[in-house]
Amino acid sequence: MTADQVKILNDTQIGGLTSRQVAALSVGDIAALSVAQISAFSAAGIAGLTTEQIAALSPGQIDALTESQIGALNSRQIAVLGTNHVATFTPKDIAAINPNAIAGLSTNMIASMSTAQIAALSTAGIAALSTGQVTALTKDQVDVLTSAQVGALTSRQVGALSLVSIAAFSAGQIAAIGTAGIAGLSANQIAALKTSQVEALNSVQIGALRAREVAALRADGLDTFTTAELASISSSAVSGLSTAAIASLKMAQIAALGTATLPGLTTGQIAALGTSQIEAFTSAQMSALTSRQIAALSASNIASLPPSQIAALSAAGIAGMTAEQIAALSTAQVGTLTNVQIGALGSSQIAALDVDDIGTFTAAELAAISSSAVPGLSTAIVASLTTTQINALSVAVMPGLTTNQIAAFSTTQVSALATAQIAALTSKQVAALDAKAIAGLTSTQAAALSVEQVQAFSVRQIGAMTSDALKGLSVEMLSTFSTEEFAAHLRSQRLARLALPD
Repeated sequence: MTADQVKILNDTQIGGLTSRQVAALSVGDIAALSVAQISAFSAAGIAGLTTEQIAALSPGQIDALTESQIGALNSRQIAVLGTNHVATFTPKDIAAINPNAIAGLSTNMIASMSTAQIAALSTAGIAALSTGQVTALTKDQVDVLTSAQVGALTSRQVGALSLVSIAAFSAGQIAAIGTAGIAGLSANQIAALKTSQVEALNSVQIGALRAREVAALRADGLDTFTTAELASISSSAVSGLSTAAIASLKMAQIAALGTATLPGLTTGQIAALGTSQIEAFTSAQMSALTSRQIAALSASNIASLPPSQIAALSAAGIAGMTAEQIAALSTAQVGTLTNVQIGALGSSQIAALDVDDIGTFTAAELAAISSSAVPGLSTAIVASLTTTQINALSVAVMPGLTTNQIAAFSTTQVSALATAQIAALTSKQVAALDAKAIAGLTSTQAAALSVEQVQAFSVRQIGAMTSDALKGLSVEMLSTFSTEEFAAHLRSQRLARLALPD
């Protein structure tokens, strides 16, 4: 077709041209078309235009494109348009651009668009913007982004926004950022937020923040967090809070930290907590603290805790306490320890308890001390144990007592031992019993002794045994006595009262 023939094509004929036929027209033919003819192209015909043909279109011809025609343009066709061409697009035209064609808009085109055009971009179109295109947005253009558009921004797009653009966001725009977008904020962007912008963040958005972003929050921003918002910080992100930020938290905010979040606090953060902040922890929060976190508390902090908080600590938390912390506990605090907590104490922790502390232990609580921890009891504490407490020591614990502890047993304490406890003593422990304490053995207790235990007795110990105790020994046991041992009894005039078997 000649140029003159193309010029006389009516709307129906123009609209009937296929994409291949349109592509076959010369650049001169296209440039010669009237605006009415341009408007008559079908969407398929528009899609057939080559980049050379698109570039030849005048602003007037571009202005004649309908919304459906603009929607048919691909990214390559869009890319050859000039800023003067894009300037002719109405907001509806902009909204009609296919999201797949958005990539064709150059950064210059983006920057040249009016605020009305930017506000008209579809949410799909916004999501299709490259990071380079997002970076090209001016402050005025960012200002007009709707909540829906802001919500459509991806994490990479949000991360591409300049600090000036982020700082210019209204509270409504901040609140509209999706969780994916929030995750894209850099530490620098977070630090650029004004207090009013931080205050606009909701619990879901705060929950999407990572540790490095939480670390960028200023204390004045954190101060705006409601208890629900603070509680929404994830366990993996809470470690980002600076020690200064931790120290600035109000009591209500402290109490709002979730039990799932608390274990995420570092030992440095725990150490930064003030006494009143720690006292604000609920029982559930105290129970959630890890052994390392408990160990990070100062002895003075531990000493200030009410007994109810001590009682709320988990067994793992108790096991994490240092000897210094244990020593700082008041008798009232020790008195609240449960059997499970006592069972979690180690030898060095038991050693840090004093006589008054152990004096609060019931028989069941004393029985809860583990065999590995019982060596921690000082000889003074052992000597102070009541007969009820002595009798409560578990059979499993008995072999764990040191010889020094055994040597501290008094006559009345030995008398309080059950036969099973007696039988559980090792030969070394039996040999360590003070001779005066041996005098407390009854015939029933003596009968529970093994031959090996009896053989471990010294001459002095045997000499200290009462005639009643000797009656409990079997013939086999008595036969193990040496002449010197019998002589010891004769000298003490105990054997004289003993009816020896034939």
